[in-house]
Amino acid sequence: GGRYAFAKGYVYKGQPVIISEYGGIAFQNDDSGWGYGDKVRTEEEFIERFDSITTAIKKVPYITGYCYTQVTDVQQEINGLMDINRNFTVKPEIIKEINERQEGYWRNFS
Repeated sequence: GGRYAFAKGYVYKGQPVIISEYGGIAFQNDDSGWGYGDKVRTEEEFIERFDSITTAIKKVPYITGYCYTQVTDVQQEINGLMDINRNFTVKPEIIKEINERQEGYWRNFS
């Protein structure tokens, strides 16, 4: 049921593989905006989903980089790490810790 990382007929030969867009986790703040998957209601739910997706990506040995979508909310997309006015929707130090962590899950939501 999974998808291949390469087009049919191509195989991994050591080239860098980058996830150029992932995440898109939206907060449940109104019905006019969207993100990917179900909207989250709390910062803790956002962090838990961000952590699980990011950790899964980091476990794939041939992935050399990744980019969360998106940094800020824009127009109808309410799935940024900051709102449209550039206020953080989640604590940036938590995002930094998850991105820099070598293994395991972050669980201290205080």
